[in-house]
Amino acid sequence: MGFGILFLGYFATTMMSIPLSRMLPIDLGGFVKLFGYILIIIAAKRLSEYSNGFAALVVSSLLPTLISAFEAVVDVSLFLTDNQIVTLPFSEAITFIKDSMIVDYASFIAVIFFVSTLCIAIKQIAQDTGIKKIEIAATRNFVFYCILFAVQALSFMPFDWVTVYRPVFVSALLIIELLCWILNLYMIFSCYAKICDSGDTEMKQKPSRFEFVNKKREEQEAERQKILDEYAEKTNKSSKKRKK
Repeated sequence: MGFGILFLGYFATTMMSIPLSRMLPIDLGGFVKLFGYILIIIAAKRLSEYSNGFAALVVSSLLPTLISAFEAVVDVSLFLTDNQIVTLPFSEAITFIKDSMIVDYASFIAVIFFVSTLCIAIKQIAQDTGIKKIEIAATRNFVFYCILFAVQALSFMPFDWVTVYRPVFVSALLIIELLCWILNLYMIFSCYAKICDSGDTEMKQKPSRFEFVNKKREEQEAERQKILDEYAEKTNKSSKKRKK
């Protein structure tokens, strides 16, 4: 259905991009984020067949994809220049743009639109399939991100007290952002577990030795299939109305 790819893409843009920015001689954070956003676009394109909200997610993913591509070019340029391998003719212009914080501001705005459309799309499909927990999770995650964006916006303000308490802002941002990432990853995984179709599983799960485990799995599968059938029926009815 697409939620598995969406999970991998979001994991790459968040949890994987930071460690790979510091572990190797060349900063690979931009490349990892670029790869992650490409996966997100692919997943959102697939999911747009089931819910219109994911079509907006495709559009909102384009700007962070372009920014990640630019960051990847910057990382390569700085690596080649610092190690005196090749001096690129546009390296000074790239360094100027990066130091002027234009990319930081653009990335901040891009993430706002991306997260907003992600939460709205998941809330919409959760409402359509009748899964209240995921619907509540989408609203909760959006509220947490609003708090994160407010703290980030304050950190950009040119006030003296902001400069004095910048370490506090940095620590608060790291904690809130990590929490937001974990909550979003769990939300997307919940969508994969409860909304995905059989096409997202490569092989059938082996039966457990314990009968109560098998019974629980059968109940969950029956519940998931019921949700999918109800959603398919609702989608067919809405499409017939449009044709009329």
